[in-house]
Amino acid sequence: MLPARLLGLAGTLHAARQQYLALVSRAEPNVDHLTHYVRVLLRHNLHDEALGWLARLKHVGGDSVAAMGREGTVLQDAETRRQLLLAVGRIYSGVEMYAQAEQVYRRLLELDPQAYQTLGMSLMRQGRTAEAIGLCLAAEKTDSSTRPALNLAMLLTIGQAGEE
Repeated sequence: MLPARLLGLAGTLHAARQQYLALVSRAEPNVDHLTHYVRVLLRHNLHDEALGWLARLKHVGGDSVAAMGREGTVLQDAETRRQLLLAVGRIYSGVEMYAQAEQVYRRLLELDPQAYQTLGMSLMRQGRTAEAIGLCLAAEKTDSSTRPALNLAMLLTIGQAGEE
């Protein structure tokens, strides 16, 4: 997979696509390979094609993607679950499927209480400003740093930009 990732990062779409297709077209492709391929497609603004592979990711990943972050899934390592949830949430956000991203980010929040920014952003993109603000205010109770205030300011700035 390393050559495919390097080609994808270098912007050599045709060569990266050939490498990834060899990996993701298998009968049982690796979830990580599918995730990275979808990211390459999104980076090159191939959203329709990325959606097709995202559906394949959900199909192939089965319970490990549908129930990511819950105890007893195929993904036993908490850090691996956290990273996969974040990656899948970003993919959904990248194709403007914010409701699906929200579901994934809520599972991520169960694993990592500091990951409320991504959920807040997803809520803002759905026009649910009050809920996003409430999320930051709730985080302030457990996080004594300036992070909740900074995240709140960022969400409100994005919300104002979206209204213009």
